[in-house]
Amino acid sequence: MSESVNYILRLRKRWFDAIKNGNKTIEGRLYRNQCQIMKPGDTITFINEKFSQDEIPDKIMTVIESLIIADSFSELYSLYEDQLLPRECLTEEELKNPSIVYDNINDYKNAVENGVKVLGIRIKIVM
Repeated sequence: MSESVNYILRLRKRWFDAIKNGNKTIEGRLYRNQCQIMKPGDTITFINEKFSQDEIPDKIMTVIESLIIADSFSELYSLYEDQLLPRECLTEEELKNPSIVYDNINDYKNAVENGVKVLGIRIKIVM
């Protein structure tokens, strides 16, 4: 049996808080780089990316329960909705078109249009 690996991922505050309060149980990422080697039982330490230089960043330790590979974030959202993007975290515009949440992150839209799959990471907070 192989040892579990701990990954460190940064999150914007609204998504970090949604995981912290238990509303977001699936994290969506592009299926590339370290996400291609993640497996159930591995852990992810999420770090809140919005903090001042004098404070210690807030962290959440989670364990990966399962992984879901999809062709797009829209497909992932159609399957898992609030588990992926809790309604209380979305703006009015995002509620009408949830895929814009991921379209606005770095190169996500371009990557998916060029055939990169997406990964839904079902997580559970480790106490």
